[in-house]
Amino acid sequence: MKRIFCAILILSFSGSIILLSCKKENPAISYVGNQPSTGNNNPPPSFPSATGPARIFNFFSQSWFVVSGYTARSRYVLYDNGAFALQYSDNGGFEYRGGYTASSGIITFKWEGWSTAGQWGATGTLKGDTLKVAYNDIMMMTDFEDAVYLKNP
Repeated sequence: MKRIFCAILILSFSGSIILLSCKKENPAISYVGNQPSTGNNNPPPSFPSATGPARIFNFFSQSWFVVSGYTARSRYVLYDNGAFALQYSDNGGFEYRGGYTASSGIITFKWEGWSTAGQWGATGTLKGDTLKVAYNDIMMMTDFEDAVYLKNP
């Protein structure tokens, strides 16, 4: 996911000008180097490597709305030690990190990232081999998209 910068100019009937802006703040991401080319126009996704024992869930489908390409090229890595990474294969691979707790099929994600607009938050629901992730409003306003992920065999 790329940093997002936007500006919206709104002109009201009274001639007032309102300027709204948004940006990703302190994303706590790590990048890995570009992977070697495979010699074709469709190189394989280049996710960062898992750094320990983990369950990996690849993007499977949208949750409610159509998702962007970067979400379709994402995965969740849930490490056995309670850490997690939301990984993207774009731009050579990068990830957002944090910790998680799980109870009765509900996963609560605690992110290393933050925003001055409020705390990042997300909840996952595990059913069989699927992980459905829903983000709080703060994360949704910074282009994180609810989605369903399928566990790697």
